[in-house]
Amino acid sequence: PRSALAPDPQPDGPVPGLRSVASMSSGFEHSCAVTHAGKVYCWGRNNIGQLGDGTTTYSVEAHEVVNLHDALQVSCGREHSCALTRDGSVYCWGSNVKGELGDGTMNERHTPVRVL
Repeated sequence: PRSALAPDPQPDGPVPGLRSVASMSSGFEHSCAVTHAGKVYCWGRNNIGQLGDGTTTYSVEAHEVVNLHDALQVSCGREHSCALTRDGSVYCWGSNVKGELGDGTMNERHTPVRVL
């Protein structure tokens, strides 16, 4: 319950830039959603590229993950995200310090890479 003495600093409402959501997932400090059109949008913390938009800029608005199409599902980890596409491929982006992106490296990725 909200207190009348301490109102929320921002009103409740949709995430700017996000429409027609089929499913979503949240990580440590970022979230991603798959639209009915198969696009993935992410928002929140982005210090290691976990938004997949090619930057490391934090965002309160949903940004489309670049070079990713026909997504069915998305799953967010602590500082990385992965998406399953209609053709059965899996793409991941963000932190990779323990090899969690599955691309055979331990390099962070700011855009999706296909899991090997």
